[in-house]
Amino acid sequence: MVLGPNAQPQELAQPIAVKFVDVTQSIARTNPVTSAIELNVEPAKVFKASESSWLLPNFSQANIDTQIPTPQLID
Repeated sequence: MVLGPNAQPQELAQPIAVKFVDVTQSIARTNPVTSAIELNVEPAKVFKASESSWLLPNFSQANIDTQIPTPQLID
């Protein structure tokens, strides 16, 4: 995962949630060469699963690929 345009890629060992400054247009995309997920802006805060009191799901890519998109998720 790359957490900003100038950040170095890092391997994530647990789920995270990211917070952006209000009215920020964030874009996440997969780099076709490295397969890293890249964000176009650096998050204001990164929450690791072990640091939050709320549940952060830990889905594998295989779990995500089997989901059927719903109109609420397609923007």
